[in-house]
Amino acid sequence: MTICERHPDELAEEMADSLFSLPSLINSHNQPKAALSYAERHFEQHMKVEMGRSPMRKVAVTAHSELALSYMLNDRIKEGLELSRDAQLLLEQTQEFRNGRYWPTFPLIHQALMLMELGDIADAEERR
Repeated sequence: MTICERHPDELAEEMADSLFSLPSLINSHNQPKAALSYAERHFEQHMKVEMGRSPMRKVAVTAHSELALSYMLNDRIKEGLELSRDAQLLLEQTQEFRNGRYWPTFPLIHQALMLMELGDIADAEERR
């Protein structure tokens, strides 16, 4: 990451990729508060990289999902649910989805978990 930080324009995509692994790793060690700042940085960096691309690539969806998960683990359920729904919509714009070759699995799983947390069991069951 240090090299990417020294060359932000040339290595913007590499920086986003580097930031991807950190929230996942930190969350796996049950440290959601520490993971949140990296998930936010990962999201922001991927949005910079993906700006102007239409449709956005699946890596942008991953950034949405990772931040949604971090929000959920930090009891920011409504924010996480909104990001997860955005991730689903972005995936549904891809050619892979339209051709029936890709399904928004993680956004749907995250939405179901968050809806259950909010007590909306009926809507959560529709996500499976």
